[in-house]
Amino acid sequence: MRIPSLLLVLLLTARPASARLGDSVAQTLYRYGQPIAATGRTGELASTRTFAISGLQVICGYVGGKVVMETLTNPDRDFLPAEVEAILRTEGQKKNWSPGGPFGPGTYTRVDGIIATVTGNQVAVVAPAWNQALAQDAATEKANAAKIAAGKPAAPAPITRIS
Repeated sequence: MRIPSLLLVLLLTARPASARLGDSVAQTLYRYGQPIAATGRTGELASTRTFAISGLQVICGYVGGKVVMETLTNPDRDFLPAEVEAILRTEGQKKNWSPGGPFGPGTYTRVDGIIATVTGNQVAVVAPAWNQALAQDAATEKANAAKIAAGKPAAPAPITRIS
């Protein structure tokens, strides 16, 4: 179990194997290859792509064609503190997470509003833009549903897609 953990730490700290917040869709496709799943209908502000890489499931959330949310899940076991530290260091962009190590289950924040949540076998890193885009998409869907329910003949308001 020690060797796979070391390999995971090396994998996550290596440049080609780790998406970062702010990466483009093209950069994540280059790093991870073709996704195994994708969400987001045409017109939606937020979309996701799910990748399988080295036994991990990696979900990247995009707004404006840039990664603003990344979730890494290890389906076989919990992340070790050193692995969580490596993930957060990769996502740190030279900004410190609070509180400092050891990095285990819990919530960590950066001064720029990025939040990381660690729960055993999952690490989620979320920028405020992700939550804002989801709220905007939900509001547009609600407005569209209200128009349809009211029997308005006009087409529902389109959801604006940035990417």
